[in-house]
Order: sequence, then C-alpha cells, then structure tokens
Amino acid sequence: MFVRVSVFHDGRQLDVSLPSQRPTVDITDDIVSLLSQQSSESDSTSPGMSVPEAHTWVLSSPTLGVIDPHESLDERGVKDGERLYLTSRHEAARSPFVDDAITEVRATVDTNQLQWTGEGRSTGFLIVASTLIAVFGLLSGLALDKPGSESAGFLIGCLGLSSLFLAGLAWWRPHAWMRWLGIGLPIAGLSITWQQTDTVSLDTRVTVLISIVALLSSLAAFLAGRGTPGKGIASITASLIVFVVAGTAAISTALGADIYALSAWGAWLPILALLVAPTVSINSTGLAKLLRVNDTGEQIERSLILEKAHHSEAVSRGIVWAAVSSAFLIIVVLAASPFWQHGTVALLLSLTLILRTNGFADARIIIPLMLAGSAGLVLVAGSVAQWGARGWETIESGQPWFTSGQGGHAGSWIVAGIVTYVLCIGYIFWCQKEIDELEEARIVRVFSAVDIVVSVAIIPVILAAQGVFTYYWVTT
Repeated sequence: MFVRVSVFHDGRQLDVSLPSQRPTVDITDDIVSLLSQQSSESDSTSPGMSVPEAHTWVLSSPTLGVIDPHESLDERGVKDGERLYLTSRHEAARSPFVDDAITEVRATVDTNQLQWTGEGRSTGFLIVASTLIAVFGLLSGLALDKPGSESAGFLIGCLGLSSLFLAGLAWWRPHAWMRWLGIGLPIAGLSITWQQTDTVSLDTRVTVLISIVALLSSLAAFLAGRGTPGKGIASITASLIVFVVAGTAAISTALGADIYALSAWGAWLPILALLVAPTVSINSTGLAKLLRVNDTGEQIERSLILEKAHHSEAVSRGIVWAAVSSAFLIIVVLAASPFWQHGTVALLLSLTLILRTNGFADARIIIPLMLAGSAGLVLVAGSVAQWGARGWETIESGQPWFTSGQGGHAGSWIVAGIVTYVLCIGYIFWCQKEIDELEEARIVRVFSAVDIVVSVAIIPVILAAQGVFTYYWVTT
C-alpha cells in the first residue's frame, strides 16, 4: 500500500507516493535521492544532498511530530495529502501533544544538560586541569612573596612551570575560552621578578619589572589573539619528553651526581632519538599496523589513514624537538665545563645536529636543528679559546665565558664572534645560491654518507670514551 504525501526540504517540495508499511528508515534514502536529483535538475551549481548522509535525516510533521525511523507511515497515522518535512533530528517539527511523557521529559532534560560526551567531557577535563594548575601556581606565588622563604628556588620553579603549562594550553586551545590562560605569564613574571630583585635599587627594580611584565604580556596577548589554535600533538610530545629528561637530571644531581658527568654520559641519547624518531612515531600511533593490514589486500578508510599519518608526523616532530632541546642543553653544560675534554663531545654533538638536517624535509624540524647546532658551535668556540688561554688546565667550576661577570675572557668573545659571523655569512650565501637538480643530488649524497657515518659512530665513541679516558669521569 502507498500513501501520497508532500515532502519539504530547504524550500523544495517533493510530491511522491511512499510505501506505508515499510519503516521510514528504508525509504529515507529514496527521498534524499529524489530531492538531490530534483535539485541537480533545477540548479546545476547546487551540490544537492548526499545519500550516504541519509541516516542523519528524519521525517516529521507539525501534527504528528518526529516519525521514528523504525516506524512505518501507517503506524504513525500518516494519511494521503499529509505534509512531511525532511530535516535533521534537532530541527524536526514537534507534535503539540505527547504520547510518552517520560520520554519527552528525558529528552528535554538531556537537551538542557551539557552532556559528558565529546566536547562536554573535553571541556570538563580541561577546566579541572587548568584550575588545579592555576591554583597551585597562585599558592606558589603567594608563598614566594613571603620574606625569608627557605624554598624560594622550588617555589620559583613551581610558579614558572605552572605559567608555562597554562601558556601551552592557551597555544593549543581546543576550546575558545582557553585563549585567556596565557595571562598567567605576566603574573608569574611579576611575582618572580619582584622576589629576585629585592636587593637592587627601587628604580632598577621597577624598570626591570616593567620590561619583563610588558614582554610577557605581549606574549599572552599573542596567544589570546591567534586566529588558528595549535594542534598540540608535537608540542605536547616534546614537552613531556623534555620534562622527563630535565626531571631525571634534577633528581640525579640532587642525589649527588655531577651535572657534567651526566651530560657527557647522556650526550648520545639525543642522537639516538633523532635516528629512531620516524620509526617510533609510526609504531606508537598504530600507522605501522594499518600499513601491514593494507599489505594483505584489505581496504582501509581514507579518513583513518589521514588521521594516523597526521598523528605520526606530529609525534615524530615532537620527538625531534625534544631531542634538539635536550642536545642543546647538554652542549651548554659541556661548554661550561671546567674540563676542556668535554668540549670534544659538545663539538661532535653540534656537528651531528647540523648534519642531521639532511635526514628531514620539514622546515619546522630543520630550522631548530640548524639553530641548535650553530649555537653549539659558537659556544664551543668560545670555550676552546678560554680553555686555551688557561693552558688547557682545569678551570674553576662555575666560570663559563658566556656568563656575564663570571670569568669571561675577551678572547672567547672574539673567537665566538668570528664563528658567529662566518656561519651567518655562509647561511646567507647558501640561501642565495641557485642549485640545479644534479648538483643538489650530488650534495645530498655526500651529506647523507657523512651524516650516517657520524650519527651512528658518535654513539659508541661517546660510550667508549667514558671508560677509556678517565677525564670523562668528572666528580665533585
């Protein structure tokens, strides 16, 4: 049996006879197809309606309300000449009377609630996390302002870490309200600067305070005004790894380990991370499993492949960023070491960072590698000049040349300046040079050979040097 009805959708009318005994879910596809065909015939520029999206549509009537997809038109009481509307469920017409009051009450309550699913759950977790961090940072700042605090260093670390964490959330910003979390930066800067400058004159104190707060306020305004939120995966990955590495180093030094020995022993770890980053990211995100499944001949949804590929790329980038950050910190520590032998490790690490740029094609990876490697070369050059001026003997600890007012040597600044300008001129010349494909392939081949040899060889060299040469065993 059929019933003659008029179906309306988006200003279009479809007069059609529909089977009255079949569930409406079975005929919705046909209605969508007919309306899409009608739209295409009347307007060639109209995209029409997508049949695969038919499950998102429902039929409704002002007198009957929403027709359940599993109900037939006859069961719902649809008669000839009835006007039906094809809409999404939340736009469907409502009946003036209800048959099931409990169902209607439940639906009304659910509509007025922020459901603990999807965006609601994400918002809830992020509100709790940001509130805890903000309150913890606030309490640290209040305790820091108390005169004579015995744990000032720890409180400064807590306050600074809390503000950086909130700034990271503001940069990530999965929800619009999170853009304002960056306000913690100038607040933390105000508290820390005020506490650390209590021994200087008031004029100097106020000047420094205004400068730092203005700088951090500009950064907070930038985070709040960014048009596009960050994806966050790469930054979160890098932050977690750096946090673990820094925490391990801090705990080890607190237990009596020497920071120079730790840096020399761990100098090979960033290189290993750079070598295995792509493999680790592919395996950790499940992309390798999908590729193996696809090799067996099974089809995989395009959206799933794209999602896994994006996540894998972001995780790989985060691992590289963490490795670069850790490597640069190691270079800084070794360049400040009183033992000139540590400079060889810092030099090898700096060169390896620059050579590793050949293994990546993403500018967001290559730029940090070049920057950290080049800065490392400058630091090592200045330290070499200082070690040489002291007759290659052990320098008193705590006097790196690049620390203002702590044993800086004029020759170190001269050598470091020469290396800096040579590197900058070389980079400027290289960016202006036009290279054809043949020459580029030749350069890549040479760099690849050197990169692989150095990157692989530096790991056993550093480890072997710890036991072969006793001067790497630095003790306090």
